[in-house]
Amino acid sequence: MSKLKAIIVIPARLASTRLPGKMLLAETGRPLIQHTVEAAARATLADQVVVGTEDPQIVAAVQSFGGKAILTGRHDTETDRVAEVVQHFPSATIIVNVQATPVAKRIKIKNLGEPPADGAPASLIDVLHRMCAFREKNDTPGMVEFLGRSGQANNHSLWLVAQAISEILPDGEKEKQLMQGLLNQKEGLEEAASERRLF
Repeated sequence: MSKLKAIIVIPARLASTRLPGKMLLAETGRPLIQHTVEAAARATLADQVVVGTEDPQIVAAVQSFGGKAILTGRHDTETDRVAEVVQHFPSATIIVNVQATPVAKRIKIKNLGEPPADGAPASLIDVLHRMCAFREKNDTPGMVEFLGRSGQANNHSLWLVAQAISEILPDGEKEKQLMQGLLNQKEGLEEAASERRLF
């Protein structure tokens, strides 16, 4: 098995309470699950995009357009389904859980790598949320100080997650614009935060 580092998991099932069978609805000529997989695949820094489902029909649909799907057991929550899929990728350190919605935009990130430095937020997504808050206020000095204290500025996984979010979110989304702004500042932030840690 290849040593994948970052994977996107799309949990899917036919028994949706609000819109049964929505994963296979194809009003545009392609099923919703295909739109979601293709949107996720645009996150170029992800090593794998995989659908996790308890329904053989969804597995067949995903395989029909060249996607990868894993047949899971039945689960009470989609988070539990993602957890089962992750067992197939023991070397993955970044798991991106993308819910299959018409705009494929609800994203939850789980960091499975090293624990954060003392005093740092509990997860990479927490770090990014804090950074976005600083950027929204145009407070670069505050962001540099935060990154310097947390030791996250040179964390490759942090920037990998930011890139994945930026590429998955639809154009025009505020969160996408904030992430792109952070990525544009990456080198300067890394350098400034590293210099701050020397003092």
